Amino acid sequence: MSGSGIPSYRLLEKAEIARVPGGGRELLDAGTEIIYLGRPGPHMEPLNDAARAQFAAAGAAAMTLDPTARLDLALVPVQPSGAPVEAPPPALVFVGANGKPLTGAALAKAQAAYAAGGSSAEEPLPPPPPPPTGA
Repeated sequence: MSGSGIPSYRLLEKAEIARVPGGGRELLDAGTEIIYLGRPGPHMEPLNDAARAQFAAAGAAAMTLDPTARLDLALVPVQPSGAPVEAPPPALVFVGANGKPLTGAALAKAQAAYAAGGSSAEEPLPPPPPPPTGA
């Protein structure tokens, strides 16, 4: 596990943790190697550069067992090869009553209304059709 770009660790003591992300938690013995994408702890020895970077970014918070310790650690999702996952930026699409995306001044007005917590609709939407009746 230690040659990959995915953070991998060796447990320094017994711990209840998943061996791999998304796996079920199990009681693992000291010396077990795991892949872990969360905040590393003092019971984990980093085995590769990715894990050492996560450990260093965690700083003093990684050395405490206090579960309430605040940690500003941005985890980067990675592919199995270790390459970062390129995610598209989140976007909101504002659509007009005609079902087409808004543009220009109408888009700016809708975005401003949305940012202010209001409705972006220029005119009220028609009521939904009544439910079908039994034949």
